Amino acid sequence: MSQLITYLQKARTYWGMLGAKTSVRFEDAITAAEQKQYTFQNMVADVLGFYEDSIDTLMYVTGPNQGGVKPITITVQVKKGTNALSQTCNIPVSGGTALTCSDLTYQSTGKPTPPPLAASAHINVTVPKDDNMKIDFRDLKTAVKVGSYEGQILQANNVPLVAVVLEVS
Repeated sequence: MSQLITYLQKARTYWGMLGAKTSVRFEDAITAAEQKQYTFQNMVADVLGFYEDSIDTLMYVTGPNQGGVKPITITVQVKKGTNALSQTCNIPVSGGTALTCSDLTYQSTGKPTPPPLAASAHINVTVPKDDNMKIDFRDLKTAVKVGSYEGQILQANNVPLVAVVLEVS
């Protein structure tokens, strides 16, 4: 019975991740088409990207270590001096799902590197009843410097769902 449950959990993960990635890809395509910027090359890239996502996700759910899939990346841009902002993401996650966020680390080749942006003090992730994930950033004014911060939003058992990039300009 436990093998059946494990299989069903992996199947749920597969279809959920593939659906989320396809939804983001489709939303971007519709937006580009509305702006008359969607080309044949974009269509080919989307089709090939869908197949790549399918294979990556399949390897993730069938692999022994359940690693190797790149999570969906969300980039949030903020101007230096902004204290708070909220970002709603069209990531289909069941309402009320418990998600956690890792600390966002500063990505820099130079020194000195500022301390990470602590998730507990600056980031709140919720999934309201409409099933769209909401990320709230707070108290950013003095906590960030110009540059890029990266972290992850995690599902149960620390499985990465979304990679978050906070671009401060």
